[in-house]
Amino acid sequence: MEYNIDKKLINYTFDYIKKQLISEVVENFPTVDSIILYGSYGRGEGGWFLDNKKLYPYNDFDLLLVYDKKYNNSVDINKFKEKLSKKVNVKFIDISFITTSKLKNTKNSIYGYDLKYGSKVIYGNTDILDNIPTLSSSNINLIEGEILFFTRLWPFVGSVIDIKNLEGDESRFFRNQMAKAMLSIVDVILLMNNQYDHSYIKRYEMISLIDSKLISDNLLKRCKWALEEKLMPKATSMSKKDVEELYNEIASFYKKYMLMILNKKYNKNFLNILDFKDYYKKSFKINCKRILYILIKRNKRFEKVYWTNIIQMNILSILTNEKEEKLLIEESVEIFKKIGFIVSPTLRDIKSKVAWIRVNM
Repeated sequence: MEYNIDKKLINYTFDYIKKQLISEVVENFPTVDSIILYGSYGRGEGGWFLDNKKLYPYNDFDLLLVYDKKYNNSVDINKFKEKLSKKVNVKFIDISFITTSKLKNTKNSIYGYDLKYGSKVIYGNTDILDNIPTLSSSNINLIEGEILFFTRLWPFVGSVIDIKNLEGDESRFFRNQMAKAMLSIVDVILLMNNQYDHSYIKRYEMISLIDSKLISDNLLKRCKWALEEKLMPKATSMSKKDVEELYNEIASFYKKYMLMILNKKYNKNFLNILDFKDYYKKSFKINCKRILYILIKRNKRFEKVYWTNIIQMNILSILTNEKEEKLLIEESVEIFKKIGFIVSPTLRDIKSKVAWIRVNM
């Protein structure tokens, strides 16, 4: 699968953005040893779209600044990222920091594997990624499936608050978020088969070759659609009916395959999201030593993550008709009170508040 946009135009635009990023970062962080571009653009599979014959990047640019010793700089990183995003005309730029010694301790996770094999060093020591030990795609822990489950719940919360007609940027955003949820299903299928790759395209090719009754033609068709939307986000107009059908279809796929990997990880038989939610709540308390649990409870951010995960599971349960909507909404409203928020008992307001919390955590 390839871009249907002129590759020369993509390369020219990418190089222009990359040069500006390097210049600004080095000027403001002069002691940085290396800059690694990871994520979609690091692996060469970032999203691009044309608007009035001008090419724009759609995804975030993720930069990892590597230092020989601990990072120490007085720059306000949030203000710098905001200023840089506007200057290079990129929606969002994420900047994180790491030391060479910590690179050497990179774990065999999805993040670690993608960083090792799907990133570009755009400044400094071009061999810096060699500090990361050899990682195995066949030995990634299934806990990564649970991480994906919680991470990609957001598209069902924040991609569209109200089911309605969509066009332009609203449609592009919704379709792109649904594509992310769908591509996470590709990831968990591969993880369950002890496979993985840093490339979106390669991952799709790999699941196409898996001989299993669990992988239907409809699933593969929707995965191909998701890959196309990821690479070339479209602003195709969608009717309310189209939005609802796509939303429900992908929510159904998501629930089915996420439950599969959660069952395999924990050797359980969760029949639905609410089953896993109950286990999640119990295991949180059981697996934490009392003193650690007390410390965690005092960590307000961790507490928000924990309760927000539960509310998001309630939302997915509502979407897939697991329990009476009213009861799940009432539970969610009470949870919001625990973390200091008052919301009205409607699915719309609950989704809006969760989306806001996720973005601002």
